[in-house]
Amino acid sequence: MRIAELASPCLCIFLLAVSADSGAAQQQPGDPLQSLVVSPDELMRHREETGLTETQLERIHVLLQKAEPEIRELDKRARDSIDRLARLLSKERLDEDATRKQLDHFLEIQKEQQRRHLWTMIQIRNELTPEQRQTATRIAQAQHSVEALEQRLREKLARIETAMRLRAQAGPPPPEVVSLMQNFPALMQNGQTREAEQLLDRVIGTLGLDREGKPQPGQAPPPGIAQTTLVPQNAEDSSQVRPIDATLTADGLDDAKAQEEFYRIDEVQTIQLQISPENMQRMLAALPERIYVPASFQWRDVKVDNVAVRLKGNSSSNPHQSHKRSFLIKFNEYEADARFFGLQRVSFDNGVQFGSLFSEPIVTRILRDQGLPTHRANYARIFLNGDYLGVYVNVERIDMSFVQQHLPDSNGALFKVDEGGPGSNLQLVSDAPSFYKKTFEPKSDSAKKAYAHLVDFMRMINAAEPDEFAAALESSLELDDFLRVSAVMLFSGAFDQLTGGSPHNYYLYYDTQRDRWRYLPWDLDVGFCEEAFGRLHVLADWNAAWPLPPTPAPNPLLERIVADPALLQRYRQVARTVLEDYFEPKHLCEIIDANYKRIQPDLESDPFPHQRVTVPGDRDYDGIVESIKSFVRKRYTSAVQQLENPGSEADFKRQRQQLAGRQGSLPPHLADKIRQLEQRLGAMRNEGQDILPLQSRMPQIPRLLQQGQMDEAERLLDQLLEEAGAKPGGTLQGPPPR
Repeated sequence: MRIAELASPCLCIFLLAVSADSGAAQQQPGDPLQSLVVSPDELMRHREETGLTETQLERIHVLLQKAEPEIRELDKRARDSIDRLARLLSKERLDEDATRKQLDHFLEIQKEQQRRHLWTMIQIRNELTPEQRQTATRIAQAQHSVEALEQRLREKLARIETAMRLRAQAGPPPPEVVSLMQNFPALMQNGQTREAEQLLDRVIGTLGLDREGKPQPGQAPPPGIAQTTLVPQNAEDSSQVRPIDATLTADGLDDAKAQEEFYRIDEVQTIQLQISPENMQRMLAALPERIYVPASFQWRDVKVDNVAVRLKGNSSSNPHQSHKRSFLIKFNEYEADARFFGLQRVSFDNGVQFGSLFSEPIVTRILRDQGLPTHRANYARIFLNGDYLGVYVNVERIDMSFVQQHLPDSNGALFKVDEGGPGSNLQLVSDAPSFYKKTFEPKSDSAKKAYAHLVDFMRMINAAEPDEFAAALESSLELDDFLRVSAVMLFSGAFDQLTGGSPHNYYLYYDTQRDRWRYLPWDLDVGFCEEAFGRLHVLADWNAAWPLPPTPAPNPLLERIVADPALLQRYRQVARTVLEDYFEPKHLCEIIDANYKRIQPDLESDPFPHQRVTVPGDRDYDGIVESIKSFVRKRYTSAVQQLENPGSEADFKRQRQQLAGRQGSLPPHLADKIRQLEQRLGAMRNEGQDILPLQSRMPQIPRLLQQGQMDEAERLLDQLLEEAGAKPGGTLQGPPPR
């Protein structure tokens, strides 16, 4: 159906009559509003040119989302009003009083619409710096030219017509589109081109496209989503999930622009994977080993054949697990020079840890907004052989593509610490470089030759004289960046890091040209939880003023920073700034809500359990989001108090001794049983078993130990081990009864 066929002759004639001055509604070149307000459309189209930061983008999106319900209600009222007006005009003899009243009513609603749009633009203006406002104003003035406006109208009409053709087989166009497009011809005939463009924008939104013609989250696709072996057999109907829209183009974009689009924080990407049944079976049969199999990959209209796909992470390795599995796509496995817009690999994480689907996108955004080289993360809906697998976190890989794009020395040495091991906490345990090769996995050719530099770096951390340590650290490490990362990890509760007491999930990068090291955090899906595993008290034991991890394990780098008064003061100054700029509860909770709203329509049809595997008590994503926001509020309150009143070093040492008493100073046989129980619960969790009944009793153990009731604690441990299917002090007996 063509656009012209949507117009109502009655309304067109009426609007021609009420708009005799064809240019009255247009914005004239000298309009003072151009210097006061900025159109959201023009601002987003030119976000690079105006230099918008990711925080500004997020705040603007929050403002737009806040305005959306009122704008939708005004649009509905306007449609109802124009419908009533049309009915009055359809009569053979017009009731002049009733028609005039209805016309006044319609024009009053239009005034409210204009007022609401203008107020939103004023709010957005206040988010910009003076320089950004000047740039945006120049762009807006250029955009207001007749030629540019007419070109935009043609493009938007073409997108609408394309969308209507794609929907033609599903039946008639949506009534809202018909109602809106009835007004378009008259607006154009009257020269009200700005109003006509705003109307097209509303039509584009109604059709499920954004202002650029890209699909918005939550629009319904054609029915018929099937099931595969990687989708739960009891999955709910997923017909409300949108498949890929091949009308979106990425072909022809340069690498930088395409990557920017692929990792846009305001857009849920759609990915299509195709794996043959034979290769699918081969991949699943190999578990727990994770092997690559050939596949094809499509994003927008760009399809890449002969890529390699495997399942990713320990949480996806169990053959019998019930939760979502993560994927790693490698473009250069079969062809060494193959890239996806410059990327060697992309990954899609399942978001089932403590931070759910929210921790990684939020933490990486905070780090990147401070100018720290950090991997990018947003959301993606994944389809495998046409079957909907749910919402994933689209995480940029830290590899040589990342080094070449984000770090100064493209030939720098990149090491990954994945599972931990000797020296993973940067404690010098040997002077032999070969001792650390298993712990620090080389991820670049230059890293294979840089182990001696790594040992020198660790030796400096552990052995530099106290009065020389600060200067030596400053010359060897990107110190301010490390302090910022430490503060962000602490405030977000990301404990599964070197800075949080679990010395793994990070990269070290050595700039060979400048002889300096950089710490790169990784795998940030563990965060925003108050307590973990019944014994790790993230809020209670992680003091914002004394940034040692909430465990008694050695951490030489942070221990020496805390022991140096100047470095400790420097950290606290950084921490105060980071806390207020990024972790103020109202602002951060708005970002969390915005992220949730962005993926909520797609989560409704996500076929996997709506819970974290680490928190079996979860019931739904509403509860998960509320628990994350609760952590944010409590963390901010305690951090403010701790930074304002840090207490003495002696007080802090006493707290650390108490922490060691709870977590570390145990008889060896009890420590072994606790580790055995944790390992068994982890295995059960990966198998999809309900560990809540066991996990809910674990907090009794530290309480008994703290009270000195060692025998009672050991009896409880033995009982839990037996119920978990493990022989106390021995080997696993097999899975417990379900």
